Amino acid sequence: MDLKNGLGHLSYSTLVHAGDTWEEMNASLREFVPQVKARISPNEPMGVSLRISAASAKTLTENAAERASLAEFLQRQGLYVYTVNAFPYGPFKGDVVMERVYEPDWTTDARVDYTNSVADILAEITPSNVNPSIQTAPLAFKPNVSGEACSPVHKKRV
Repeated sequence: MDLKNGLGHLSYSTLVHAGDTWEEMNASLREFVPQVKARISPNEPMGVSLRISAASAKTLTENAAERASLAEFLQRQGLYVYTVNAFPYGPFKGDVVMERVYEPDWTTDARVDYTNSVADILAEITPSNVNPSIQTAPLAFKPNVSGEACSPVHKKRV
């Protein structure tokens, strides 16, 4: 995988598949991504944008064998994760998503803990020659952080 050419990553995103749990995401990763790679990049490594929900992050964080299995699968298939979509914390497919996708937002420890878990997983499964990234939510959905309780503190002028 020569990323020095500046052309970026030829990749596939698992966000298109149902995967609110690690079992669902792992199954779709193993079923669909090798098929895409065989058609698009059979002889060269291919990047994967992996969706990891909070439930999946919890499973992977608590299970070293599962993380090792993921890393081994990626390596064996000629795949590498270069980014993780950690924007949708919980369920993403089939629900009303617009407002809920922002929750929990960055005003909560839950979002911070989730993102830190994703970073730890990414650091373990990513090859050393890839500088991975995490796609995450903006600070918050504006209607949820408006009003007096969320207003910046104004200093008195002296």
